[in-house]
Amino acid sequence: MNRFGPEREQPRPLEARPIQAVAAIIVDPDGLIYTNIEKRGNSLYGKLPGMTALPMETIETATGETREDAMKRLVREEVAFNLVLTAPSEIGMFGVGIAAVTLYHMRVIAKNGRNPNFDTAELEDPKFRNPVKLTNGSVWVREGVPEMVADFQSGARGVYRMSCQPPTTE
Repeated sequence: MNRFGPEREQPRPLEARPIQAVAAIIVDPDGLIYTNIEKRGNSLYGKLPGMTALPMETIETATGETREDAMKRLVREEVAFNLVLTAPSEIGMFGVGIAAVTLYHMRVIAKNGRNPNFDTAELEDPKFRNPVKLTNGSVWVREGVPEMVADFQSGARGVYRMSCQPPTTE
């Protein structure tokens, strides 16, 4: 305690958060961004059933998984289409609930049908959406999505956001 009252706990640096994750902004040739609808919720990660989300995947650090490995798994499990993509380009880190999410950007070079590994137990309604709808409140989105899309659209790189706005109720 100091003369102004109790000390405020400082936010934990993103690299020290208990959950590390990756997310992807996948853009098609028309400038639309790939999304899914969450079927299952987890409030610790800022997601509820029915929310529109970018592909996001927790890094399995206990097994030694790297960000690069998690990105490959993200594309394999959370993207409903077989896509030929550019190499991931890092945008930055975002505090999403208790997680620190490293965001990457990839462009679609070609689409080759459906992905048989798409996780239909947790995700549905895969589609490419207008990025404006992901930032202006017209679509109910998972925590972090508006900030991630806005930073991507502005061309920002090296982003370091300690927290993102919690989602609004539907």
